[in-house]
Amino acid sequence: MKIRKLIIAPAVSLLALATASAYAQEEGAAPAPEPAEAAAPAPEPAEAAAPAEATGEAAGEGSAAPLKHFTLTANPLSIVLGRYSINFEYMLARHHGLIAVPSAWFMSAESGDTKWSFRYLGGELGYHFYSGDRGANGFFVGPSLIYMNLNTSVTGGSDADSSASSSTYGVAVDVGGQHVARNGFTIGGGFGVAYIKTSSSASSGDAKPTVTVSGTMPRFLFTIGYSF
Repeated sequence: MKIRKLIIAPAVSLLALATASAYAQEEGAAPAPEPAEAAAPAPEPAEAAAPAEATGEAAGEGSAAPLKHFTLTANPLSIVLGRYSINFEYMLARHHGLIAVPSAWFMSAESGDTKWSFRYLGGELGYHFYSGDRGANGFFVGPSLIYMNLNTSVTGGSDADSSASSSTYGVAVDVGGQHVARNGFTIGGGFGVAYIKTSSSASSGDAKPTVTVSGTMPRFLFTIGYSF
């Protein structure tokens, strides 16, 4: 009996010690960490900036092209013939332009000691309606007023020097087309009809007006230049 008590008492002591140790471990254990908060959602991507509005010639078909108010052109073929002229065009508004064309023509011929000289000074003032929006661009039609002063002279030879002059007026109507590129390069052509009449003349010496032009005649147009 005494031996059984000796065996049971230590066993109970060991059990009590183990229970107390386990309880102490539970009390001293660090609390489990709380779960981390969910990451904040990524910000929505910023909306793409609206493209800048197209301007000028980069605009779509619905936008009008920039108006080029001034156009300077010349006919290179007439220079070969000794006729010099330049076309000044000014756009009053889209489709409506004024055109001024000062011109000069000089010719001469010699035979022995005699020399004949011919001088033409004149100009035109007119109106053109253009179908395009860029300036003096597109198909055109319009009238013009014409003025010419013709002068001839004869010098040398056996006869006394002499000269003659005449003034000529007229009207013309032209149709054609002209293209104005975005960089300003301009090229055009067309045709028309003119009616002119010599209204006055004067002479000195034995010469008479050798160039007297009256009636209806065709006109052919070809120009190259620049618009701005």
